[in-house]
Amino acid sequence: MSLPELLQTHTPIAADLAEFRFMGAEPMDDGGVWTTVRLIIWQGEGEDRAILDIKEQSLPWSPKELADPRLAAFIAGWAAALGEVFAAISAAGDASTLDPFLPSDLLSPDVLRLARPRSADDFCDALLQPRRLGELLPAQ
Repeated sequence: MSLPELLQTHTPIAADLAEFRFMGAEPMDDGGVWTTVRLIIWQGEGEDRAILDIKEQSLPWSPKELADPRLAAFIAGWAAALGEVFAAISAAGDASTLDPFLPSDLLSPDVLRLARPRSADDFCDALLQPRRLGELLPAQ
């Protein structure tokens, strides 16, 4: 599966107070891909729920990242990790932790540089570390 197909399959990732969507992709001259993604932050609940912020970015993916045989596992693990983060934020009832973050902070292929992760579970665990997406988890 191509990166756009993987992102289409695994998004939107949503909970009551946050949503991450894949909006589209454009090829780059060097064989890479620009992906456009959107982060929507909500406030309130039920009929009182309203959009607080929308952030959209185009993110570059290099030919090397696209050719990584672990790309599908990375995207699946990333979707699971971000889903867990969004669920925890929504359960806490406060999406303010997402205020300073851009879509590029939530979806970054830099984790593909790690040698150890191979499976979706491995990538999910790596992404939930405090120095990555885990920093968004509410304090227990």
